[in-house]
Amino acid sequence: MFNKTGNLLLRCSDSPYEYAVSIIMAVYNTELFLAEAVDSIIDQQLDSINNFCACFEHKSYQDIRFSEPVQVILVDDGALDNSGKICDAYAEKYDFITAVHKPNGGVSSARNKGLEYAKGKYLNFIDSDDKFKENALSKMFTYFEANYNKMEIATMPIVFFDAASGNHWLNEKFKKGNRIIDLRSEYNASLLFVNASFFKAELVMPDLRFDETLVTGEDSKFIYTIFLRNNCRFGLVADTEYRYRRRSKGEDSAIQASKLNRNFYFDYLDGFIDWIAAYSKELNGFIPKYVQYVIAQQLQWRFVQDKDAAIAKSVLTDEEFEQYKQHLFDELRFVDDDILLMQKMIFREQKLYMLMKKYNTLPSCEYFDNDANLYYGNSVIGLISSCYTKIDFINIHNDRLTIEGYTMIHGCENPYDTKVFISASSESENTMTECEINHERDQSVYSLGEPIFHSLCFRCTVPLDKLKNKYQFGIFVDFNNHMIQKKDIRFNKFSPINTAYDNSYYAENGWVIKYSKPYLTAVNLFSESASANLTDYEEQFEKAVERKDKNNRRIMNALKLRKKFFAYQSIYHKKKDIWLISDRVNLAGDNGEAFFLYMLEKNDPDVDFYFVINENCPDYERLSEYGKVVIQNSQQHKFLHLMADVIVSAHANEYVIDPFFNDSTTNVFRDIVFRPKYVFLQHG
Repeated sequence: MFNKTGNLLLRCSDSPYEYAVSIIMAVYNTELFLAEAVDSIIDQQLDSINNFCACFEHKSYQDIRFSEPVQVILVDDGALDNSGKICDAYAEKYDFITAVHKPNGGVSSARNKGLEYAKGKYLNFIDSDDKFKENALSKMFTYFEANYNKMEIATMPIVFFDAASGNHWLNEKFKKGNRIIDLRSEYNASLLFVNASFFKAELVMPDLRFDETLVTGEDSKFIYTIFLRNNCRFGLVADTEYRYRRRSKGEDSAIQASKLNRNFYFDYLDGFIDWIAAYSKELNGFIPKYVQYVIAQQLQWRFVQDKDAAIAKSVLTDEEFEQYKQHLFDELRFVDDDILLMQKMIFREQKLYMLMKKYNTLPSCEYFDNDANLYYGNSVIGLISSCYTKIDFINIHNDRLTIEGYTMIHGCENPYDTKVFISASSESENTMTECEINHERDQSVYSLGEPIFHSLCFRCTVPLDKLKNKYQFGIFVDFNNHMIQKKDIRFNKFSPINTAYDNSYYAENGWVIKYSKPYLTAVNLFSESASANLTDYEEQFEKAVERKDKNNRRIMNALKLRKKFFAYQSIYHKKKDIWLISDRVNLAGDNGEAFFLYMLEKNDPDVDFYFVINENCPDYERLSEYGKVVIQNSQQHKFLHLMADVIVSAHANEYVIDPFFNDSTTNVFRDIVFRPKYVFLQHG
C-alpha cells in the first residue's frame, strides 16, 4: 500500500502519455466487492511498468515509483449503496486514483465518462466485482510493449472464482501460450470482453465510445469497431488471468433482468448485428468470416433456452414477439453455413433449426443403408441414425420384454406421423414390432416456443422364446418411408442399464440384457448353449468398474456394498420380506408414520420393517422408542434398500425410491436399485 503524497509526477519527455495504463472501473452497487477489485490493482507486481519510460523508446531508463504509471478511474454510476463513498476514500488516499460521480446511466455511459479522464497509453475496463491476478498488469504491459506494432488489443484468460471456479469457455485459444492472432486466418478465435483486455489508447481516442443504447453486446461492438477500422489482430497473454466473480446470489437475476428490457430484443439486433454487418460491408465490401463468426456466436444464445421465449412474451406483445423472431431469423443471412455449424455452444438440433429458418425450407436427404444424411447445399448436418434415443424403462415379465423410452427426430415434414419399430433377431427368425406412441408425453426440444427436435415417446412389448438362446434388439424409425436404425442409444436414470461402465447388464427371470452399440442383447441363461452364468456377468461388470474408477474411494466403497448385496443373495435365503417405510427426510407424522404404527400393531411375522428418517430430527428418537428406525442415507439404509421387497412412503421424492440418486455412485447400482416394489401412501 502507498499513501498519498505531494510528489510531482515524473514523465518521460518523449512520451505523450502520463500513465502506462488507465484502468476505468464502472461502479454500481458493489460495496461488498469493490475494495477487493481496487486492491488487486494497487497490489500489482509492476516491475515492467516501473520501467515505463525505458520501454517506450528503449533508449532511456527512469525509475518512477509505483503510484504514477497506473491511473485508476472509479466511475460511480449513481450507486445506491456505499460504493460511491468507497470510491472517494480510495481517491483521497492514492494520488493515481480518481473518483467520478454521475447519475445512473448504465455500464456503457460510466465507461464513456471514465474515458474523458483517461491519460494512459493503454486502456482497460475491469468490472468492479472482479479482480486481476497479481502479475496481470505487468504481464499485459510487457507483452503489449514488445509487440506494439503487431496487434491492436491484448487479452488474458478469464477464470471464475467465488461461487464458481474453472476456465471460461472462450479460454481454449490460450492453450498454445502467448501468441498473436490474426482473425483473417483464425476467424473462430473471437474476442468478446473488454474487462480482460488492454486497448491502445490511440485507437480509442478521441471518438470511439461504448454504445449506450445497448444492454448487451456493447463490449463486442467496441472491440470489433477497432478490428474493422484497423488490423484485426490481438495478442494472447496466457501466463496471467482475469478473475471473474460468479456471485452466489444476484448474477443470474441480473441477467434475467436484462431480458426484461425491450432493448435486449430489437435494439440489440439493430444496434449490433445489423450494424456490424453493414459496417463490415462499408469498409470491406463483404462480411469477413471473423465477423460472421462473432455474429453466429452472439446469436446462438437466443436459440438455446426456450424459457427465454416466455420471458420475451412477458415483455413483448404477441405481434412484437413474432416480429422479433423474424428479425432474428433474418440475421442468419449474414452467416455462411459452415460458420454456423462451427459453433460450439449449441447442439445439432439448434443448428439445424437455424438453417431451416435461414432458408425457410426443410433440409435435403440422401438415403443409404438404413440411414440418411441431412444437408443444405454442401453442408452436411448429420445422420438421422445419430438423433438420440433414450430408454427409460426395461422390464422382463412372463417371458416378455418391455421397452419404454423416446426417440428424437427432425428434418421431416410430419415428424409426429413417424412410426417407431423394435426389431428382434434370433438365430432362426427376424421380426419387426411396431411400437405404441404416447402423443400426450412430450420430450421435444424447443426454441423460441417452437419444437426443433421432435420426440416420439414409445412403448413396445416383445415375446421372448425360452427355446431361443439369444436375441438382438434394434430401434428403427420409418423416416419418409425409409427404415432407419437409431444408433445413438442412451439410458435415463430409471433404466437398469447404463453406459457409464462397460459390461452393464440387467438380469431378470433367467434373461440377461446388455447393450452393445447399437443393439440391446437378451441372453437366455437357461439355454443349453449358454456360455456364461449370472456370476460371470457380475464379475465382468465389477472388473469394468474397478478399471475405470479404481482410484475413486467413493466408487470403490459402493462396489463393496454391491458385492455384499450379491454375497447375501447367494449365501442367505431371506426368511422375511423387508419393507422400508418413510415420510419426509426430516419429518414424520404423515401417512408413513401412521402405516409404521399400523405395522407395529399388526406384528406380521413374515415382514421385517423399518422406518427411514434423518437422525438429526426430533422424530428419530421418538420413533426409535416404537420400532426399528434406520438413518436416511446411511450404509445400513442403502443396503436394506437393495435387499428390500417393498418401499412404502407418503412422498414420491427421488431419494425415497433411489437413495443413490444424487450421488456419484448411482451407476454402480442402476440394475438393482429399482427392484423393490414402490407403494405410495395417498393422502386423504
